[in-house]
Amino acid sequence: MVKVAFLITILLSSCGNFIPLVSAANPGVAKTIVTPSPTAKISPKQFMESSNQHPPVSKIIVSPLTLEIWQDDPNLPPNGISPTANRQIGFASLSFTLENKTQQPIALNLQKIEIRPLGSENPLMSLPAKNLTLGGLEYAPQRYQLSNKQGYGNVKKVEAVVVYQLDGKQYTLRSAPVQIP
Repeated sequence: MVKVAFLITILLSSCGNFIPLVSAANPGVAKTIVTPSPTAKISPKQFMESSNQHPPVSKIIVSPLTLEIWQDDPNLPPNGISPTANRQIGFASLSFTLENKTQQPIALNLQKIEIRPLGSENPLMSLPAKNLTLGGLEYAPQRYQLSNKQGYGNVKKVEAVVVYQLDGKQYTLRSAPVQIP
């Protein structure tokens, strides 16, 4: 019983000031009188100002951009296909995930989806611009396959670049550099 009274006293002490009393009729039982701590009056304007100090939670979460690349030998055709000079030999696969954290639909414009030599603005491979609409609370994995007929040439490292627009602002995703095998 004393343990219970002690725990109740501890819990009530977090609510404000407390005064423990011991009953004369039952000396082993403690009683507690709790007096609430005084509160300052906060105007609605002050409350709004203090609650807006932190930036709002992001509407969308974008995972890191990953890139995988490979290249076929231009002198050796794939098994079962006759040799042609005009076939795809450079390949890339890039992926990332978009997550809408709101219950409202969000419109995104993927302006560029490119594979570039590291440090260059000239793409080796690219896809046309694409509009996306994410539904409320939608988790949307994105995966794109790109290819070209030139391969990677003398390039040593490449990176994937995705430029997208959200709410009138432009954002750029870049993958880690990938060594050409």
